[in-house]
Amino acid sequence: SDFLDTSGPELLEAHLGHSRKKSAQLTVVGSGPTGIQFLFEIAHYVKAQQLPWQLRLIDSGSLPLRQFEPSIGRYVMAKLEEWGIDYFPTHYFLKQGETEVTLEHRESFERQVLQSDLTLYFSGKNSRNRLRTNWFGQVRQGHKTLSRIFSAGDAAHFQSPGSNSL
Repeated sequence: SDFLDTSGPELLEAHLGHSRKKSAQLTVVGSGPTGIQFLFEIAHYVKAQQLPWQLRLIDSGSLPLRQFEPSIGRYVMAKLEEWGIDYFPTHYFLKQGETEVTLEHRESFERQVLQSDLTLYFSGKNSRNRLRTNWFGQVRQGHKTLSRIFSAGDAAHFQSPGSNSL
């Protein structure tokens, strides 16, 4: 509902501090297409505004976008390095606290607590968390259509025949 009245950059600044000089940690959990798209959009905004925010990506796998051709994941890795985004492969997200995120290494089970002022969680394909939409993919909240919020793929339940296969 926040996106109805407020732009994405305004929401980020509201959650991470109004001062453009304030350092902040932003964590994106999930290295699928949506997580990477959000992370890169935020990275462009942070760079353009010269904000002192540190970004990080948490990935349960060993390479981003692993469902695609490996060269795409290597491209994402190169961009993460170029833009100074911290990358935590083979880590599971356990929880978000007031100002920290708890991770667990997939193989060693070692836990880490890192500062995180805001965590964006992209669960991937999960049919339990589907959003109801109209025929055009606009999210519906009760009887109200959210004109600027869309859902697609496995996260969406369309109100039209034939478009809800996972």
